[in-house]
Formats: sequence, structure tokens, C-alpha cells
Amino acid sequence: MDPLWRALILFLTCIVYLFVGAGIFSVLEGHYEKVTKTDINQTIFDFLGKHKDVEVNELLTVVHKLHDAFHSGVNADEVVEGTYHNRWDVVNAFYFCVTTITTIGFGHLSPSSYAGKIFFILYALIGIPTMAWFLIEAGLLFKKKFKILHQKFQNSLSNHISARLVRLTISIIIAAVLTYVFLIVIPAGIFAHVEGWSHMDAQYFAFSAIFTIGFGDLIPTEQHTGWQEWIYKLATTFYYFIAMVFLVTIGCVLQDLRSDFNVVSHHRMMMDNNGGQTRMEEQMGADVEEKELALGHLALQTADTDTNIDIGVEDNYSDGGGDDEDMGDGKYRRI
Repeated sequence: MDPLWRALILFLTCIVYLFVGAGIFSVLEGHYEKVTKTDINQTIFDFLGKHKDVEVNELLTVVHKLHDAFHSGVNADEVVEGTYHNRWDVVNAFYFCVTTITTIGFGHLSPSSYAGKIFFILYALIGIPTMAWFLIEAGLLFKKKFKILHQKFQNSLSNHISARLVRLTISIIIAAVLTYVFLIVIPAGIFAHVEGWSHMDAQYFAFSAIFTIGFGDLIPTEQHTGWQEWIYKLATTFYYFIAMVFLVTIGCVLQDLRSDFNVVSHHRMMMDNNGGQTRMEEQMGADVEEKELALGHLALQTADTDTNIDIGVEDNYSDGGGDDEDMGDGKYRRI
């Protein structure tokens, strides 16, 4: 297929996929949002009913300030309890840099000062390409190991399955399942235990993190202080790096598998074409052979006719079918 048409088809597929997702999310989350708003409204009215001296506008002002403070990285519980903790200490700043160069961007911590935003732009312009370069190089390095494992697995499957396309499909399915288990399910169990999340929320966080979606509604490392916070954040950083390298490696391997699929399809098409061409050549060969046989029979018949004519003439000369007249100079004519 022409690359332009392939790109156009994929673009239209993405557009359709976006609208389908939008419709489903609108139905699923729209109902949940309505229930949540109803619950919040009921909570506010209950609070105002118990505190007659508080005006609605005063309460909303406090809520808005807490909302803005939360998005600026300030923990409301710390503010209320008077145990304010500096969110821009070295360990949190380090974790912010990690989420920047990996493009996860949880959004729980972001620069608010003018100088901080300028430095963020410059820092990201250098850090993100460097991180991408590292991921590509590491992916290409580990791809060789994965291809060796893949080839061994293919060889073991070839003893039971002869179709190469089926073996490739089985390999992709098994790789996808193992990837999800080792990169999502197992880490999610650890996050669920440490953070107190449900396993579904932990899987949701792990998936959004390693695929650099990073909504920021769930953030790890918020329950620790001191050296435990450093260890936990370094461990999560190591998890992000390993997971992303693994995903890039899988992408490189899948690219090779895609080439294998193309080779198999091309080989099959060539076999079909060669099969048709072979049948045509066989038919043409049979026609030529039939014509050659016909020409051979015709040649034999012609040769027999010429032989009969020659023999008849010789018989006339030899049997004395007439008298010989001397023509002179040693020449004679049959009379």
C-alpha cells in the first residue's frame, strides 16, 4: 500500500477511535461526576446547616483557596494541622525532574515563579532528548537479547506448529501478557501495599506512569519522610526507567516482528504467484509438447510419402517399365 494512503487510513482510524473513546468515557464518567457533585452539594448544605453563622460565599472562598493551594503542591492537611512541609526540598525537586525528563508529568508539583518556569523550559529542552536517546540506545542493546530468546522460543514452537505466522502471533500474545504482569500487576501490588491503594487504582497508576500519561490524581511517595522518602523515590525512579527501557525494547522487537510478518506475507504472495506462473508454464509446456508431437507425426507422414515416391520411381527405373533410348553423350531416356 502507498505510504500516503496508509498514513491517511491510520489518521482516520485514530479520529474514529478518539470519538468512540469520548462517547464511552462521557457515559461512564458523566454519571460518576453527577453523583459526586450531588454528594458535595449535600455535604456543603449539611455544613452550613450546622454552622448558621458561615455564609456560602465565605465557604466557597476557602474551598477555592484550598483547591489552588493543592494544585500548587501545598497539602491542605499540613496547612490545617500547622505542620507545613517544604514541597520543594531536594528530594521532591529530584522527583519533579524525574517526571519532567520522562514526560510523565504528574502535575502534583510545578514551578510557580517566573524564573522557575524559564529554567524548566531550558531544563526540559535538554533533559527530554537526552532521556529519549538513552531509551533508544538501551532498547537497541536489549533487543539483541530479546531476539535471541524469541528465536529460541520460535524454534521450540516449530516442533509443534509449522505455520510461521501462527508462531509469531503466539509470541506476541505471550509477550504482551508477560509485559503486563511484570510491569503492571507486580509493581501495582507493591504500590497497593505501600500506599494503601486498591489493586485496581495501583494498576491504573502504574499503567499511566510508565506510558507517560501521568494524570496526577494518584501520586506515590506522599506517605514517607526523611531517608525513607529518598529510598522510595529512588526506587520508583528506577522502576520508571526500567519499565520505559523494557517498553522501548518491546517496541524494537515488535518492529522486527512486523518486518517478519511482511516477509511472510511477501513470501506467500510470491509462492502464489509462482504457483500460478508454474501452472501456466506447465499448460504452455503441454501445448508446446502437443504441437511438437503433431509436427513430428506430420514430419513422419511427409517422410513416408517422400519415401514411397522415391521407391516408386526407383522401381520404374529398375523394373524396366519401358525401353531406354540413347540420347547421346552417355544419356538415356525411358520410353
